[in-house]
Amino acid sequence: MGAIDTSRGGMERRHAPRFHLGSSIRIEWGTAQLECPAPSISANGVFIELRDPLWVGARFEATLEAGGTVRMDCLVRRVEPGRGMGVQYSVADPAGKKRVASLLERLAGR
Repeated sequence: MGAIDTSRGGMERRHAPRFHLGSSIRIEWGTAQLECPAPSISANGVFIELRDPLWVGARFEATLEAGGTVRMDCLVRRVEPGRGMGVQYSVADPAGKKRVASLLERLAGR
């Protein structure tokens, strides 16, 4: 069960700690390719800033630079209108998984 999130007055739904990423991510949806700020990341999710976010349930591919290119399959889980979207991601490539794990360790200060 999640902890109480006192800053929003509700239940915290995150299962993994978030880290400040302060980078960008390239999303590919249909024929569109957009470079978007990605202020935070966790072991299974990333927040993408986008003025006109996609809808909950939308799927797209994204590319993150993390000591090399990492291809991610993404699913929109939460939308903040006018601000962006919280997405769940998965990485199929073993080398990409290692890059993400290394990035998260670095961001955690380990």
